[in-house]
This record gives sequence, C-alpha cells and structure tokens, in this order.
Amino acid sequence: MSKAQPFISESSSAQDTPREPAVTRRQLLRTLTAGGAALVGGAALAACGGTGSTTTTTNVTFYTATWPTDAMPTQADIKKDPTKKVYADTLQKWLKQNPGVTIKHSTLNIWDTPGLTSAVTAGTAPTWYMGDILGAFGKPATINAYLRGLAADVTSLVAKYNIDKMMTSYALPAWKSWQINSKYYGIPAGYGAGNGVFYRRDLLQQAGLQDPTTSWTWNDFRTYAKALTKGKTKGVALPGYAFGELIISNQLASGAGNYTNIGLVPSPNTSWHWRVDLTPKLDEYKQLTALWRGMYFDDKSVLADSTGGGDQAAQFMRGDAAMFSANTSVLTRSPNDPDSVTQIARRLNKPLEEVVGWVALPNGTNGAFGATQSNLVLGCVDPHLQRNPAALAKAFDFLVYMIIGQGAIDQIIGLWNSTHDLQQVYGAVGSIPAFTNNMITFPGIPGTVEDAWGKKMVQAVQAAAQIPFIPDSTQYLPPEKNTTPTNNAFNDAFSGMEFAQRDVTPLITNLEKTVNQQLTTLTSSASASEFTQGAKNYYAALNTFWQKEAPNFYANEYQAWYQQKIVPALGG
Repeated sequence: MSKAQPFISESSSAQDTPREPAVTRRQLLRTLTAGGAALVGGAALAACGGTGSTTTTTNVTFYTATWPTDAMPTQADIKKDPTKKVYADTLQKWLKQNPGVTIKHSTLNIWDTPGLTSAVTAGTAPTWYMGDILGAFGKPATINAYLRGLAADVTSLVAKYNIDKMMTSYALPAWKSWQINSKYYGIPAGYGAGNGVFYRRDLLQQAGLQDPTTSWTWNDFRTYAKALTKGKTKGVALPGYAFGELIISNQLASGAGNYTNIGLVPSPNTSWHWRVDLTPKLDEYKQLTALWRGMYFDDKSVLADSTGGGDQAAQFMRGDAAMFSANTSVLTRSPNDPDSVTQIARRLNKPLEEVVGWVALPNGTNGAFGATQSNLVLGCVDPHLQRNPAALAKAFDFLVYMIIGQGAIDQIIGLWNSTHDLQQVYGAVGSIPAFTNNMITFPGIPGTVEDAWGKKMVQAVQAAAQIPFIPDSTQYLPPEKNTTPTNNAFNDAFSGMEFAQRDVTPLITNLEKTVNQQLTTLTSSASASEFTQGAKNYYAALNTFWQKEAPNFYANEYQAWYQQKIVPALGG
C-alpha cells in the first residue's frame, strides 16, 4: 500500500515527475472477465472535459494509481516512448483548463479488493478507481460497498453532465441498472456484450459445420467441440467458471446471489430473507453435469482445469484449441500482441473474419438463456472528496474527460495519426459495440469498427448486445447494507461436478444444507415488509419477462416454479 496521503492537499501546479506507464484502456478491459465484462462509439462532446470544465481555480491534489490515467510523463519518458506525447498533451490541456489541480502518482494496487476497500475506508485511496473492484465484480456486493460509503455520491453531477444522453440505446439499460435508490456512485467506465465463444471459422468449414448463432444450445456446443478435436488440438479451451455458465444458461442457481435463477427462494420471515431450494431440480443438475462430463471425460474435447489456470486466448492462438470462451475484450489487445487473434490471420495471410468468429454463449436446453448478458462497470471517485464539493466536481470532470470525454477522443485520434491502424484505434476505444454515442466514429479517422474487425465479427457482437436484458434484482429489492453470503460452497460443489466423477446427488443436497446453514448466520438490513414488496415486484417482472422472451422455458419450467414456490413464499 502507498504511504498514507490526505484526500486533499494544497497545491497550485502539476508536477512533472517520472511515473510508470499509465494503464491503457486496453489493459483495463483485459481485467474485465468476471461476469462477462468487455468494453467502448458521432459527435464530440461540447466541452473539453466532455462537459462542464471551468477555468476557476481549485487548489487540490489528486492521486492516481494509473487508472484512468497516470501523472504527467517527463520529457525523458516521452523521448523514450513518443506515444506518451499525445497523452501528455491531453493531460496538459485539461490541467490548463483547471488551474490549481495537481495530479500525483499513487502506488496502491487498486485491482485488489481487500486492499482497495481498506484504503478507501482509511482515507488513503487514490482519487479514482473502478467501483466494481470493491465487490469483486459481483453486483450485489458492489452495491453493498457503495451503500457503505466506499464511493462518492455523484448523482447531481451525472445529471449535470447528462450522462444518460451519452449512452447508446443498447447500453442504456445496463447503465440505468446502477441507479441505487435514485442515486449514482460513478460513471460508465466500460461496457461489454457479455461472454461468448471465439472460434476458428476456417476449421469449422473444414469440419462441415456452419457458424453458430445466438440460438445454439450447449448440446450443439458439445457437437462442435467434439468435431473440432483432432490430433493435439482440443475442441475448446474453457476457464474454470465455464461450468457455472452452463448452469446459468439453464436458469438454475449457481450462487447465493443469483436471484434470477430457479433454486433460490425468498424467505421474508427469516433473518436473511432467502433460502436455497436446489433438490427439486436435482435431475436437471445431473443432466447438465453429464453433458459437461461427456465433453471432458468421454469426448476429451475440453482443455480446462479445476484451478481455472491457463490463458485460453494464448491456447487458442497457439492452436491448442479450436474455440475458447471469452468476452470481446480480447479484440482490444494490440494486433502486435502475440496473443491477439489478429496473429492467426497474419499467420495464414487472410482477413481476420475469414478465420476467426465470435458468438454468444449457448442457450439452455429448454429455451432459457442468461449466460451472455451485457454489463457495464463504473468508474468511481474517492468518497472523502464529498467534503469539498468543488474538488469533487473537478475529480468527476477529469474522470469523464479521460474515459468517455474529449480526452479519450483526442488520444484515440492521436493513436490513429501515429499508427494509421484501425485495429489499434478501435482496440483503444475498448468495446464492440461502443457504449457511448461519441465513440462510434471519429473526426479524421477514415474507417469504422467494421473496417477494423470485419462485418461478421461486429454483427455477432451486436447480436449478443441485443439479447434481452433480464430484469435486474437490484432495481426491485431493497439494497442490502449488511454482509452478504459468499459463493464458496457453490464453487466447491461445482468443482466436484466438473472435474471428478463424484455422485451429483450428495453434492447438491450437501450444497443446499451448507448454504442454508450459512444464511441463518446473516441478518438483512431490510425489513420483512419492504423486502416482501420488493420481491413481489421483482418476481412479477421476471414472470412477465420469461413468458415473453422464452415461452417454452416459461411453460415447461418457470411458470410452475413461480406459482408453487415464489407466490406462496411471498404471501400470495
């Protein structure tokens, strides 16, 4: 942890001291794998900060741990790496418009959940950080952290800057889902269409297979993986959480906080207002485990291990696997990166879209879905700045400027001027498709994201972004301020289902017993009455959603579960 620093200190100018290279937007996106995050596309914003920068003097020092940027590089740094000049010019432009602000480097590791949480609590955190780290990319836990005061309330600034109007239509629901009790605790800092599957299109064609679509199932996935397993090449490389995605796509419970899924039932009159009810779906858990084990043990088509180790992208690039599961942040890697999918196209001397494709994760066998869901992460400001509204406004403006404002645009244009490489440009943007309207195209850059990655690739990601957004429990249920349950028991049980031939029945029954025991030790901050009303509204919305978006799943599974389990639990 860095040396303890005051949240505000008096200063009048930016220091030009040596710093380590700033974390790029591309590097940021490569951290967003949990939950399916990937990230940013037109009119430029009206003001340089994208907003309301003013030339009023505010004497304040901000600290940055290389995100969303770093402190000013020295001339020696720029001479060594000329690409830093564009960044230096962009930073200096904002500092000139905001006299009195100093930005200094912090050595705190802001990507470590316990470390960041402790630093924010102690008042030693940097000025900016990704809020989702506070909850280890779990949304209920992240909201819990916000409600405990670990990020500044920026609601009035979000309204002032009209962030809603900046969002694309498909990203807007994900952004709005972060409104908690009518408040916002950050700005949009990254968007993803969700996790999916990269595949070798040329190898599919050789195997006589058509490109998969968003309607494919896990049974189809097994067929593809088996057909593509040849010699030393496995059909697919998967991360350790892939089995959970199989469970989620069938809308079965895969964690203590997955309120959408069948298997977690409201219990308003207990101290923690939930209980686990998995055994009624035991046969389905067995069927899905058999499907997975069939791929892993029988077909031997899966390259995976219980630790989740290994870089699936690198395995795909080397030819160890013909498919791998990941979000499209992989495309934001530099085309010169050895693990970039572009390397395959270069190696074969073919356009990228001829040899590599991407598709959303498979659907459940009964028409359910949910493993691929668009999501959005927040950039937050140190809550201690709320003591000084003028400083908070400056910190907020800088965050907007560097992530979704003119500063980001200027750096992307600078990247184009130095490389004339559209893949570099749209990799730096960060997401396919863009989540803000001002980053779809850029002045002076003669090309679009389709020119960079190919029409087929972009259409596939856009199709995933259009998958219906399942109602978000956080918009209905009272925000939980107390300690929330862990998913350790689920992770242990699923590991036994994935990588061992153990009997599924005791794994599920023991899982149910263990989690329910854990829940008896917790107490909810919500009263039984407010929880019940919120849960009624939430499950009514879910009932309507599944009836419309997955009628077969609704008729064969969801409707009966809702009527038999949910309605009685909530008092009719």
